[in-house]
Amino acid sequence: MTNQKEPFPHQVPPPLNDCIRVFEQDLAASPDNQLPVDRVLILGAGFSRAFGFTTSAEIVKGVMEFIESHPANPWLDGNFKMVDMWLYSHYPNWRESSPDLIDVVNKMSEGCHRENAIVLDPLRLHTQGLSWENGNYPSEEELPLGCRFAWHSFEALLSIYLFAGLRLGQVLVPWAKEFIGKLTDKDVILTLNWDVIPEALLTQTGRPFSRYEWRQGYVKVVKLHGSIDLFGSPNEKMRRHVQDNPKALECLTLFLWRAVTADGNFPRTRAIPFGRELYPSEWYDKGGVLIMPPFFTDGYGYKLIQFNWCKAKVALERAKQVFIIGYSLCQSDKPLCDLLKAVFETWPAEVRVQVWNPNSQVAYRARSVCGTNRVDFYQQPASEVRL
Repeated sequence: MTNQKEPFPHQVPPPLNDCIRVFEQDLAASPDNQLPVDRVLILGAGFSRAFGFTTSAEIVKGVMEFIESHPANPWLDGNFKMVDMWLYSHYPNWRESSPDLIDVVNKMSEGCHRENAIVLDPLRLHTQGLSWENGNYPSEEELPLGCRFAWHSFEALLSIYLFAGLRLGQVLVPWAKEFIGKLTDKDVILTLNWDVIPEALLTQTGRPFSRYEWRQGYVKVVKLHGSIDLFGSPNEKMRRHVQDNPKALECLTLFLWRAVTADGNFPRTRAIPFGRELYPSEWYDKGGVLIMPPFFTDGYGYKLIQFNWCKAKVALERAKQVFIIGYSLCQSDKPLCDLLKAVFETWPAEVRVQVWNPNSQVAYRARSVCGTNRVDFYQQPASEVRL
């Protein structure tokens, strides 16, 4: 197999295997010499909603309205029409009442083999050494032909919405800068969101951070459900594109690359049409953008995602305080709920869990997962969180 550095000599992220080796050395160190963790911040859709993005209950309609209201091109038009027809056939009133993203994903996957989606767990896969990179990952079957194109089209529109839907000024708001300004290198962000809002905030406010390394000196950002700038299982068209444009992607492993744009890893900074070159259409045909809706767990097959879950487990085990911000702890995120329950059993009594969510029902879920006497619930949105 070709060495992973060869296609991209300009590679910026440190080799993933090096990051994993440093992490394992830390695990083997004595407790006094291990990387300290003060706070773990779990960010859900409610965190992104505070900047103007929609939650799973509204994101389908939000994506379609965003694409429809801005200048398009034949590729975008084709994807929009495909999703529009599918939505009308399954949700005739979708424009008045947005279907929930989870429900849409379930309908698009009807008839697909779903057994693995129930049992696959990223930590178990890591322990068993099962991954795309090792060539032994227990993949689910492809989506049925009737819905495959609709999902791929919606995934493309969704990625553009998340990547270009905000201007930098909408992200660099006072409460968010204050929030980020209070982070230290002993803090770990676990985010289930696909957007790059935390990265934009950290970069623009000058806070050193890393999405890969487990070292002192960085705020650690751990993306558990993938990210819109990650591309998995690149196809031949993508490979040819990168040969002609060698700085278009950074290589993490031969199976996982990260997109690079002229403006950096930020929300858009200029007026519509988008202030950057977006992904070429062939990248969706189909080297998948690594965003993982509930039940689409093929992303767990990548070593980086499994490594992220390993870091999440260790961060939670070492945390002195946990903040759950804008995350509803729904059962569709079974791996994280299971992880929290397992770690809860090992936490010393003084570890507190602060839950910030305007939905009062989340208080019950949090206490059932993390313990009745451990949870402090604040019925407030993310913009009201105070660290």
